[in-house]
Amino acid sequence: MRPPRLRANQDGLLMDTAGRVVEGCTSNLFLVENGHLVTPDLGVAGVSGIMRGRVIEYGRQHGLACAVKHVYPDQLVRAQEVFLTNAVFGILLVRSIDAHSYRIDPVTLRLLDALCQGVYFTERSLHQVSTHAGQDP
Repeated sequence: MRPPRLRANQDGLLMDTAGRVVEGCTSNLFLVENGHLVTPDLGVAGVSGIMRGRVIEYGRQHGLACAVKHVYPDQLVRAQEVFLTNAVFGILLVRSIDAHSYRIDPVTLRLLDALCQGVYFTERSLHQVSTHAGQDP
């Protein structure tokens, strides 16, 4: 299975040898399942970024727990929200993966607002991208 990639943008999604989604090329992945944050377990592969840690920490402090577990491609289709994090760009909203579109819903907006109200950033920067598996940019 070929990993999903961003089309005409700067990041893609990486998978480990077991077919689990691990992270973006330059970012960490989060998804929202039933109103709860999920981020891939990086025990086998991947880098735990600064912003990933801050999002997890913020969530714990504000009643928004984050499950760290294996993430498979089919979970991305079932997720209500998907976003990437990086210390440079903050939170990058994923608008679609292949034909599946995502909403910008309360969990992601709550994190964006908190992180951009001077907690970690001074300006609100809202990025939106689409991903496409198996297609060249």
